Amino acid sequence: MRCLSRNDLERIGERVVRSYRKLPEFNGKTIYSITPSVLIEKVLKIKMEYHHLSLDGSVLGVTTSYSDIGYRVFDIRDEEQYIYFDGKTVLIERDLKDDIALQGRRHYIEAHEAGHQVLSMLFPEDYNVSPQKLHFCMAEPVRSEINWKEWQADTLASVLLMPKDIVKQALFLFGFGETIPRINRVYSSEDYRRFSMMAELLGVSKQALSIRLSQLGLVERNDFDDPYSIIDVFNYGGM
Repeated sequence: MRCLSRNDLERIGERVVRSYRKLPEFNGKTIYSITPSVLIEKVLKIKMEYHHLSLDGSVLGVTTSYSDIGYRVFDIRDEEQYIYFDGKTVLIERDLKDDIALQGRRHYIEAHEAGHQVLSMLFPEDYNVSPQKLHFCMAEPVRSEINWKEWQADTLASVLLMPKDIVKQALFLFGFGETIPRINRVYSSEDYRRFSMMAELLGVSKQALSIRLSQLGLVERNDFDDPYSIIDVFNYGGM
């Protein structure tokens, strides 16, 4: 399998986003966020469909670069229905579309599956000879050895959703300047409020944005996962 670095994936994502910017509807306009469905359907020429992908909600997205592979969907209870892939289709869990509160998660899943499609177009010798024909995005990823194809799709998804220049533009729009001093919902509530508005503007989850800001070196201290970590410093050998 081809090994792509984060920098490789940044460059690939930037190329795709440049094509997105050239779409007629964005001509002469400032782009404040990336809409994955537009990127998928108009840039990549991939069909996107929404279905119930599992009975328990465990499967959020499925795609493949192969054709004539059947996948069972559960749109009608107690009735067997199958979607047959053509190599240019992405399936997304319908519940993600129906609930506006899940928009950030839906956009990430869409971009993740788009990432698989982009990589299969660029590197067919790696993607089209794999024994793993279907690529799943699960609600609860299985914790095991790193799956490099999934890591690459995840990394590419973050670039497609949050290109560096659009993220930096959002920082200025919300008054941060070049970096956010701290992401901490407890001790920096005003900065956190503006950070949350940034995530809403970009159409992503707060967690996804916090990770992307750290990757880009645009946050000085990131306490998103543990807002009380600063107390731990004081309690365990700080001052």
